[in-house]
Amino acid sequence: IVNSGGIGSVVATMRSNPTCSGIIKRGSRFISNVVERDPTFANEAVPAVVSILSCIRDQVHDQILVEELCKSLHYLVLVSENWADRIISADGVSVIETAMKRNESNARIVHECDVLLQILSNIT
Repeated sequence: IVNSGGIGSVVATMRSNPTCSGIIKRGSRFISNVVERDPTFANEAVPAVVSILSCIRDQVHDQILVEELCKSLHYLVLVSENWADRIISADGVSVIETAMKRNESNARIVHECDVLLQILSNIT
């Protein structure tokens, strides 16, 4: 699947359906799993950043979704600085800060967001 343009297809589907949290969640999980097996695919998936951030922003009170998407972003910025650059340029720091504030009662989300923000601050 991956060598047949699978990542590009998943990213295109995510970009075409930014308000569909199920597609964004599954796409994010797929990308993370592929990149975990072969980090060279990380850069191909960078265009998915905007869709992931939009989903976090639009579904900020869906704690399970926000936690999973932030975990994916956390992992992917560790693998590829291009992910971090794209998050920063897409105003992702603001989205992540808002998600952390709106879910301050959820220690897992606060932790994921805080770690992600620390990583991003070290890049800028």
